[in-house]
Amino acid sequence: MTIRKTLFGLISVAALLGVFATTAIAQEPGAFEAQLKRPGKYISEEKPAPIKATNVGPQEFQMSFFRFTCAKATGSHTKIGFAYSNTFYAEVRFTQCWTYFKVQNGNLLGPYRATLQPIDFEYHWNGFAEFGGESESNVRLVDPGEVYVKIGSTQCEIYWEPQTIPSKAIKQPEGEYSSAVYSTTEVTPSAKEQKFFGDELQKQLVVSSDLKSIKSYAEGGRCENFKKEETSNGYYKGTIQYKVPNGDLGFYQPYQAEEEAAEEAPTEE
Repeated sequence: MTIRKTLFGLISVAALLGVFATTAIAQEPGAFEAQLKRPGKYISEEKPAPIKATNVGPQEFQMSFFRFTCAKATGSHTKIGFAYSNTFYAEVRFTQCWTYFKVQNGNLLGPYRATLQPIDFEYHWNGFAEFGGESESNVRLVDPGEVYVKIGSTQCEIYWEPQTIPSKAIKQPEGEYSSAVYSTTEVTPSAKEQKFFGDELQKQLVVSSDLKSIKSYAEGGRCENFKKEETSNGYYKGTIQYKVPNGDLGFYQPYQAEEEAAEEAPTEE
């Protein structure tokens, strides 16, 4: 994987002004970047570009007293509305998820299918994340609801309330965190996209999440017998790779670019 050394290219002045007014990223050391390669096409909140997502390996969850793994993660009606931003929003649908039900004698029953409502994430440049259920916007996290999960024939219903992970980022949003790690990888464009890239590789964003201490509660079905309905030991661990069709998407770290440039600069003998 590689980190950007230069900006993705020239972006329209109007798009830049709109983003600076909204996010003030000029004062931030990191930003998410997106650019369409089609001539004359630019990304803006008025004309957002679609995002596609592909999981890199299994996606692991703990919700209430259930641990389960999802084999597949895809983008769900997600669009990006900024050329540059210090946050990245994505709605993700997790499927092919399975779990077991632990009874009082310690035995496991199942497997049961876990059906998740799509989860909306908003990742911040400095490594913390917010998430919830369906957002009122398709380009940012706005008033999300609860995340709802149904555990197969047990009739258990699990809920994640909208949260910020780690929670201390609520009071210290400018701190440094490691709940989410970002990188930019370069891949060969698909056959349909090749004409827009020529000899260039396509840049895609990789997000590795390790969200811990997530609060959840269970109700209904066999979960009615739980002695403790609410828990705070939930987690989500997984890596997802995002792309903008016919475009580039990545994470830009100016301070890393400066260090790399200094290392590559010729030295006087």
